[in-house]
Amino acid sequence: LLLTPGCARKGGVPDVVVARDAGWHERTAAAEIRRYLYLRTGVLPGLEEAGSFAAIPSGAVAVLQKDGLRARGLEDGDAAAKIAALGPEDYWLKTFPRGSKRIILVAGGGPSGVLYGAYQLAEQLGVRFGLEGDTVPDTPLPMPALDLDETGHPLFAVRGIQPFHDFAEGPDWWT
Repeated sequence: LLLTPGCARKGGVPDVVVARDAGWHERTAAAEIRRYLYLRTGVLPGLEEAGSFAAIPSGAVAVLQKDGLRARGLEDGDAAAKIAALGPEDYWLKTFPRGSKRIILVAGGGPSGVLYGAYQLAEQLGVRFGLEGDTVPDTPLPMPALDLDETGHPLFAVRGIQPFHDFAEGPDWWT
């Protein structure tokens, strides 16, 4: 019992909330956000489930896909319309005021879109992604007060890496 206070979570890092009926893309996006929040702040956020947008606690990061249960409980009509207009690979990062705190919404138009939104939020925290993997700065930071209103989508319909190494400076030459 003497060790219990040392195991308690420290405040300042938001919990990550996903819908009870979330699919594996939403759950993976929530797990990735949780992981990158931990890597950047040194504090492991909680992972919770909610039945509607109204049930999300203030100060949380909410992950949802546009057809998810929680999207239907959104109080703001303009926000609900913006989520409904997202394409399958589109995402929207938005900070909403809730009481004295804020909710960070990571919404995707489809399974891929919610994952793209999660990785864009990680980039807002200073994480960078490349062919060799992700790069996380060594210095932890306190949870930044993010003020987001950003939509995005892939620049190309078909993306990937050329698997055929028939060009002079291909991946098979990299060390």
